[in-house]
Amino acid sequence: MADEDEGRPTYSEAEAALALRRAASLQLEAAERAERRSTLGPPREAEGYAREDLLAAAREVGIDPAFLSVALAELGPDGAVVAIDGGTDRAATRWLGTRTRSFSASRRFAQPTAVVWPALALVFEGPDFGLRLDGSDGGHPLAGGVARFHMMRLREMVLQRRTYTMLCFRMEQLEIFDLRVTLRADAQATEVTVFGDLRAGVRRNLRWGRVSGGVLGALAGAGALALGLAGGPVLAAAACVLGGLCGTGATVGLWRLTYRSALAQIVLQIERMLAELERSLHRDALISPGADTPAPRGARLALPKASPG
Repeated sequence: MADEDEGRPTYSEAEAALALRRAASLQLEAAERAERRSTLGPPREAEGYAREDLLAAAREVGIDPAFLSVALAELGPDGAVVAIDGGTDRAATRWLGTRTRSFSASRRFAQPTAVVWPALALVFEGPDFGLRLDGSDGGHPLAGGVARFHMMRLREMVLQRRTYTMLCFRMEQLEIFDLRVTLRADAQATEVTVFGDLRAGVRRNLRWGRVSGGVLGALAGAGALALGLAGGPVLAAAACVLGGLCGTGATVGLWRLTYRSALAQIVLQIERMLAELERSLHRDALISPGADTPAPRGARLALPKASPG
């Protein structure tokens, strides 16, 4: 797997504002509750805001630093921001029937992070779920970094003689290809949270929904026109318009139902994955209590170097 990215040194004003809004959205699970009051003054660095500036601003408005870490990881090392403008967002809400732009699932485990992390990677990369550990952003997951798991595509699964998993199928439906994972130490326990960013998939689903709606509307209109011709041109024109509207409306209804069902099912799949991790940790504790869990391929990333000064 690729070496972890320790994070960019600075962020532009637009990226800083976007990351803070995104972090709040992840924490509250609803974009309308993610408004933040301005806490960022002029950048102290010529290149932009430092990570510490964003963390301080997040704490001031009550945003959990873990959510900010995920939001900054989503920006990527090259600043490739996945943003949705207001018009597209409103259209997506109409077509998909939901304003949800992210999802998450959490579970607390009674083992320390050093035991949970390698077992987690082993379960997530296992044949039942088909993910691939692809790196981490902001340092090692045991030191506050955000692990990145990539969906194994159908061709890769065929080459590796793996079964195409239900989790991968749901991710394909939602047009998302990565999940991000954080581990938080709590005494001798660990809280694991899995995040999914829906924004890129929302745009793709909106585009395909509009295309299919236009095609079905045209076909329905043509069929209604053919039936209406027997009643004269006025009736034929009315039937054509009504048929087109009915076809498009049916497509919107079907698209909404399919998208919201896939969203609910992917959360269930992730909760199933976390439940399997809990069973795995329990089995390991029964077989060899007190022993370290064996690490899967790529699970033991080198710890990041300490940040200067």
